[in-house]
Amino acid sequence: MGSYISSIFSRIFHFPIQRKPICYFRQEDFSSTGVPLMRSKLKKKAPPKQGDMDDFQNKFYSNLLKERRLNKEHKGRASSIRQSVRDYPGWDETTLSNIHSLFLLFNNRENGMLNFINFSAILESLGDTNTYEEKRKHFDLADADNDGWLSYDDFVKLMYYMNPMDPETEEICGVARLCRETADNIKFVTSLRVGEQLEYGLF
Repeated sequence: MGSYISSIFSRIFHFPIQRKPICYFRQEDFSSTGVPLMRSKLKKKAPPKQGDMDDFQNKFYSNLLKERRLNKEHKGRASSIRQSVRDYPGWDETTLSNIHSLFLLFNNRENGMLNFINFSAILESLGDTNTYEEKRKHFDLADADNDGWLSYDDFVKLMYYMNPMDPETEEICGVARLCRETADNIKFVTSLRVGEQLEYGLF
């Protein structure tokens, strides 16, 4: 009877107890009881090829170069906006920033320039009331090389000088005034608290 009980205990409690090793090795190299698996059963991962590493390094350096160029362009744009404020009296940084945003919104993605249709769309978004013929005339005057496209600098000059200043007050008029008023509205809205924006019905 005693031998029968001991055989049952020996089946239930196998001695010596096999435990998983402390993980100095990969867990997938061992069975659930801690027995090392045969190396032939393990899937061997192919070492990375030299070409793959070269591709990875090239991508890393190209992305790094892009980031540096973007940072440089951003710094250059900020300094150019400050310079433009001096070049275009009556406009402030918010006005020029808004004009730049409009240019980026409507420009052609392939060459980064504006055609006449996009230029007209910008004027309509600002509430300009000039006729088609007047818009076309000013666009053609600003398009010095007659290729049908305006660069950003040409676009800013055209927006500022499209309508002459009032000779009596020496204040900007027409499209230039609309640009400033739009920027003033943007500044006013951004300065409001959420409760004030709700009162004005902006939500």
